[in-house]
Amino acid sequence: MSLENPIIIAWDESTYVHAMAQAAEDAVIVTSEEQLWKEVHHKPSGIVLLAELKWAGHQRSDFYGFELLCRLRTELRVACPVVVCSFLPRAVLVRRFPILEFPQNHPFIQLPTTPASVLDELAQAESANEPRLNDIIRSYCDPRARLRHLLTHGTGFRALLNGSEPPWDPLQVDLERLRAYTRAGLPLKEQQVLADTLPLLEDGIKERDAAQMRLLLRSLIGRLQR
Repeated sequence: MSLENPIIIAWDESTYVHAMAQAAEDAVIVTSEEQLWKEVHHKPSGIVLLAELKWAGHQRSDFYGFELLCRLRTELRVACPVVVCSFLPRAVLVRRFPILEFPQNHPFIQLPTTPASVLDELAQAESANEPRLNDIIRSYCDPRARLRHLLTHGTGFRALLNGSEPPWDPLQVDLERLRAYTRAGLPLKEQQVLADTLPLLEDGIKERDAAQMRLLLRSLIGRLQR
């Protein structure tokens, strides 16, 4: 059974993560993207995120946790504090991932350390208010590039563009992710293009009209590139 307002610990499977969960009564361990997106809907009070996640075939050196952090902020508008944990020092990572420049919302912990230290850091961190969340997204998560990547590489959208019968459930997920970009700090013209196209794509989902959705998606990509 899922908790409301849990602390989400996004980590690779290990004895360490279970020790951390035991130290926090309201913690939920997630070890995959699917679990993470599911638990986020329970409005977490905070998230502990391993930077070097090996989910979905990624290597430690990909620092996939930072990609997920930006997706949480941009696509799901998660505002709670996120403690980022890494085996590298902050001074090294902040040059590549300047989102760490918001330490009150993204405190950093270098591993190894005790689970209690991580949870103490989370307890002192702050959620991002609406203006701060928008600033984080605009300044550090490059919503325009993420939008383009979603339209061409989302599981459902990619299948649609390739001309095959789309997997409808992943296509619905891609559409929900796309909807979040109407509030992601895009230029007004691009926001309007999205706002005009989203209802038509939603109608295509309801009617299972892959051909019409394919035309709409290609048109949307073209209009956003002008």
